[in-house]
Amino acid sequence: MLAVKRGKVNNMELYGFDHTDGVLTSSRRCGTDKNRNWCLGARGADHFLIMIEVLEASLSNAKLGVGFVFAEHNMSEIAGQSRIPGTVCRIMPGSQEVKCGGDDCEVIKCEKLKSQSAKKVALEFVTIEDGTSRIFFRADNTSPVEMTSWFPCTSGRFKPCISVAAPRVKFKCDIVCLNAGEQLSAGLCASTLGHAMWESRRYTDMTVKTSDGDVIRCHRAVLAEGSPVCAAEWRDGLTARQN
Repeated sequence: MLAVKRGKVNNMELYGFDHTDGVLTSSRRCGTDKNRNWCLGARGADHFLIMIEVLEASLSNAKLGVGFVFAEHNMSEIAGQSRIPGTVCRIMPGSQEVKCGGDDCEVIKCEKLKSQSAKKVALEFVTIEDGTSRIFFRADNTSPVEMTSWFPCTSGRFKPCISVAAPRVKFKCDIVCLNAGEQLSAGLCASTLGHAMWESRRYTDMTVKTSDGDVIRCHRAVLAEGSPVCAAEWRDGLTARQN
C-alpha cells in the first residue's frame, strides 16, 4: 500500500495533498470517503476565514467541500476512514449542497449558493458573545450568504476543514484564524451586516441629496468611517458651532 502524504502548511494540517509553491494538488488516488484528501486547521479558533481559489478544475468537478469540525477532532479520526463523523460539516459549492458527515449522510440542496461555476469561494465562521456561531459563505464576487441555520451544530469550539474527493485538483487556499477579541478587517460577516444596513435603512440619522434630486437616507457613523472628507466636515463643523 502506498503511504499517504501528510504535512503542515501555515495554519493547515494536510492529508494526501502535494504542496508546491503555494498550490495544493489532490493525489491521483483521491476519491470518496476513505480516499478523500483533507486540510484541517491546526487549532480551534473563535473566528476563522477560509479562502479558496480553484486553478484548473471547475468546482462541480473538484468535489471540494469547505466547512468546520469540532476542535477536539484530529486528522486520524477523519482522514482514511470509511465513515466520517456527523460533526464534520461542509458546504459543497460544486453541487450546491450542505453535508454533515460522509457520502452516506443526509444531503441538503441549497441553490441560493450560486456557486457551481465559481472559481473562488470563502467561508467565515464567527463565534458571538453568547457562545453560538454564525456562518457566512461567498462564491466569487456575489453577496455573502448566511448559512448558520443550515447546520445542526454551531455551539462549541471548531476548526476549519477542506475536503477534496477528485484526483489532481489544483487550488490555492488561505486560512486565517483569530481568537476572542481579535477582528478580521475584511470578513464576510462585516460585509453581510453592511449590506443589510444598506438594504433596510433602519435608524438612519442623515440624508444625502444627489445632483439629480434623489434623496438617500444614510448612517452618519458609516459615512464618517468610510470617508475622511465626511469625518473632517462633521468634526470641524461641530467644533465651529461649539466655539
